Amino acid sequence: MPAHASSTAAIPFEQPAAAPMAGSAGSLLVATVLLGAAFVVLWWLRRRGFGGGPSAGAIEHGGGPRLTVAQRLRLGPTCSAFVVHDGDARLLIVESRYGVQISSLSPTEPAA
Repeated sequence: MPAHASSTAAIPFEQPAAAPMAGSAGSLLVATVLLGAAFVVLWWLRRRGFGGGPSAGAIEHGGGPRLTVAQRLRLGPTCSAFVVHDGDARLLIVESRYGVQISSLSPTEPAA
């Protein structure tokens, strides 16, 4: 058998031309499954109250929400003020990088 005849024979382990498409389809399937799993986890966390659901802004103690954030105001990049309701009491909470200050707010009287 001549030497040049053996060099033109097909290599048995060479992949066909369609193989790169199969690899990208597999990658797309994996990405879709991972994205779907992430949405399921986020949905589950939201149902449990960890993602801004109906109980966002409230801390529950037994029967129902007791502390509720009524207002939030950003005073700067590292300072925020909150008005919090605890039953009939209202609190002003100011937090900054230097600490937290809590003050009691007097209840507002309705206008006559």
